[in-house]
Amino acid sequence: MFDQVLTFVYSFFSKNTLLKAIPAFKNFYLLTFIFSEYFYIVNKQITHIVYAHLLLTVMACGYFFLKNLPDQLVTAENKSLTVDDEVTVPLSAQAKAGKDLFQSKCASCHNLKIRLTAPPLQGFEARRPWSDRQKLYDWIKNPASFMEKDRYTASLKNEYGILMTAFPSLKNEEIDNIVAYVNEKAPLER
Repeated sequence: MFDQVLTFVYSFFSKNTLLKAIPAFKNFYLLTFIFSEYFYIVNKQITHIVYAHLLLTVMACGYFFLKNLPDQLVTAENKSLTVDDEVTVPLSAQAKAGKDLFQSKCASCHNLKIRLTAPPLQGFEARRPWSDRQKLYDWIKNPASFMEKDRYTASLKNEYGILMTAFPSLKNEEIDNIVAYVNEKAPLER
């Protein structure tokens, strides 16, 4: 009778699709089966066989889940991005040209989303004078001169305690590339 039970259990686990999908688990079960057969032949006690099945099945499950645990953790971490995480956004040619300029000229003081020693640049065109591109050009090329006639930029100097570095050598086209990079990399959330 016991041989019939073992034959049924072996045939069930051999045909089970879950075990076919997880070959390592199937191998562990076969090992469990062989181990239990050893106990059956040597001790002729069913309790040892049941305990052996349970122990090796738990060990097999533990091995399977521990083996795959780091992959699951990485996947879970990728699902919740923080502000510092780099999100891959396909950039236009203009934005790609602006990326290097941003890194070399702007990134030491500005971040796209986080306040550093200067304001974040995400959505900057919606703030005061920057919707007029000519004012933006004037500000970037000569901040001290622009600040004399604009209260908003004077308030920025008071708030951050520094005056923006002037970049008189930047061409308008290069500034447009930087703006394209900022707008594509950190679009204004609505």
